[in-house]
Amino acid sequence: MMNYKIIEYKNEYKYDIRNLISSIYKDEFEITIGEDEILNEDLYKYIKEGGSFLIAIDEDGNLLGTIGGRIVNDETLEVKRMYVKKEYRGCGIAQELLNTLERFAEDNGFKYLVLGTYERMGRAIGFYQKNLFVLENETEDVEERYFRKCLA
Repeated sequence: MMNYKIIEYKNEYKYDIRNLISSIYKDEFEITIGEDEILNEDLYKYIKEGGSFLIAIDEDGNLLGTIGGRIVNDETLEVKRMYVKKEYRGCGIAQELLNTLERFAEDNGFKYLVLGTYERMGRAIGFYQKNLFVLENETEDVEERYFRKCLA
């Protein structure tokens, strides 16, 4: 069993997070559109605006994964920037990140979690559906998928 912990975002991880996101976008999905916006995003804004940004780190402080929660409105928290390093997938890290964000949402009175993803991210879609997210709608972009989960 792997030892890791989930902590609130710390600025010292900013470049590690950027590298993680960049490598997943480029190497796994060959996506470069919008990369600059994502890589230059102020991740602490999620927390400043009342949401959450969590990271998973191992016992040596190495970044393993991320998840953000952005406030949409009084009832809805949007799951953003959920990534786990490829070599650590299947170890329960994504599940624990999502569980921790869900507890945050419930503790802060949110009724829904929503998220957007792309059809090509089939493994992620399966993960979300396993966690009771339901396809809410499709857009004109045949790749985009939006999901919603009702909390408690």
